[in-house]
Amino acid sequence: MKLFNGRINRLNYWIGNMLLTIFAVTVVYGLPFIYQLIFRSKMPYVNSKIPIIIIASVLMFYESSFAIRRAHDLGESWNMLSRYGIRDFINKLRLTYAKGDGADNAFGSIPKNGIDIKSLLFGKTE
Repeated sequence: MKLFNGRINRLNYWIGNMLLTIFAVTVVYGLPFIYQLIFRSKMPYVNSKIPIIIIASVLMFYESSFAIRRAHDLGESWNMLSRYGIRDFINKLRLTYAKGDGADNAFGSIPKNGIDIKSLLFGKTE
């Protein structure tokens, strides 16, 4: 899939995760509110969980895409992300703060400087 190929820089990784967080908070708090405005009643418990589970799955898919492409920028494969516990926390810090490879690597060319929302959300567009 295009979403898991290529590289993204630190800025795009931060922007992508920030957009996902804003979207998640908006959906979790906004969905019951919108339902209440439309149907004039509180959202039933069972019905409120189904859309949130679907949306959470989509958000996890995109977060995985961002993390894998960021790992590619560091010259690592996606296997580095499969570690749990303290190592997972250290890997997340590394993805967030470490500078990427300064040259082309096996996963693609150097990502462009600046924010590239189109390639962030839809994959490599070249």
